[in-house]
Amino acid sequence: MTTLRNLTRADALAYREIRLAALRDAPTAFGSDYHENVDMPLSHFESRIGTTDDHFIRVAEADGVMVGTLGFRRDDGTKRRHVGLLWGMFVVPAARMRGVGRLLLADVLENVRTLPGLELIELSVVVGNESARRLYDSFGFVTYGVETKALKIDGRYYDEAHMALEL
Repeated sequence: MTTLRNLTRADALAYREIRLAALRDAPTAFGSDYHENVDMPLSHFESRIGTTDDHFIRVAEADGVMVGTLGFRRDDGTKRRHVGLLWGMFVVPAARMRGVGRLLLADVLENVRTLPGLELIELSVVVGNESARRLYDSFGFVTYGVETKALKIDGRYYDEAHMALEL
């Protein structure tokens, strides 16, 4: 059985492990780089853990082990308080194709829909990641632009599709 909960600072070590696994195993899915993060102190990972309605990371656990993550951060500027960002979606390979990503996304969207004044959720997905793209499409996200050469990994460029969901 998969359970969902907010990540806390007490989870920093386990979060570090799953985050590094994500950066190592799916380098094109993230703007952050494994080699830049692997030697970061634990405090770096603790600092990413939000604990408010406007900034949090949800985790999926199976048998007490983290198998997925999805972060949410709301813009804090007056002119962009209506916009939130989804980031860091990752499901460990052993838990894929079991609905964990769908469960995480549905849960986060359900939670953020209750935030006063939040009108739009944005995310980015690398062009070619069709499984992620289909998941986001199924929740009503629409592509509003493609950033060419958004990532450069080992001399190869990757485009990112920017997607949004109006609440």
